[in-house]
Amino acid sequence: MSSTPSHPNEKMCAVKHPHYRPRVKARSADAAVARWPTSILQHHERMDGSGYPLGLQGEAILLKSRILAVSDVVMASHRPYRVALGVEAALREIEDHRGSKFDAAVGDACLDLFRQHGFALDA
Repeated sequence: MSSTPSHPNEKMCAVKHPHYRPRVKARSADAAVARWPTSILQHHERMDGSGYPLGLQGEAILLKSRILAVSDVVMASHRPYRVALGVEAALREIEDHRGSKFDAAVGDACLDLFRQHGFALDA
């Protein structure tokens, strides 16, 4: 399993998936869920502008999206484009890229939850 999509269709699905989820969420009867579409669309944006699909950077990225970006990394599950990272590797990824890819305050809050307060994900 490669760490990045190797087939053109895999790459297209990886890059386009933020566009599909808002449509699903918008159909939800839950008012709170219905407000998330823009946040979901932006969850692969990066603080340094290296993300997708819009190439946003810094404060132009919604706070909800910045939180989703960090939580997306720490979710240790297998992905179609990479094997499961595991929580420790995910936390190192957040630590290594806090302030560049990931919002520093959001990354610090996540790291603090796991390392200082003993938060753990269910297996």
